[in-house]
Amino acid sequence: MGKHVVGYLSWEDFLREVEAARPRTVRVQTYHRAEGKRPPFSIRFWAEAAFVSRDEIHVARLPLGSIPGFLLDDPAERERFAALMEQAEAAIRAALAPYGVEARRGIYAGTDKLRITTSPVGLWRWEKDGNGHPVLVPELPQEAPA
Repeated sequence: MGKHVVGYLSWEDFLREVEAARPRTVRVQTYHRAEGKRPPFSIRFWAEAAFVSRDEIHVARLPLGSIPGFLLDDPAERERFAALMEQAEAAIRAALAPYGVEARRGIYAGTDKLRITTSPVGLWRWEKDGNGHPVLVPELPQEAPA
């Protein structure tokens, strides 16, 4: 029998599961996906953290924003989203470190059908830069319970 995919609505719930299951490794990946059946497509950007425990894959899928597909031709937009994706990975790694969890790059097959979006409250917050673009501001990592 295959693994069941469990999605979390909040980052706090995902961390509670990390604490309970005590995985050695959490896979972290950022990616983007085109959405829509015909042009103009929207490109959505995601950060995902996932680990396996028994017969379940636990997933936190965090939204990073979206843009119309044609804007990916703009080098400034590509650079902006690349930087945002790097910041998201770093914030996830920093938040998992107090739990003694190694965050490694990767994504589990089969999680792509999960439609649950995780709220990043406690992991980062959104602010706007001088041009009105959303900017990810990491929050302080919470201490892992002793």
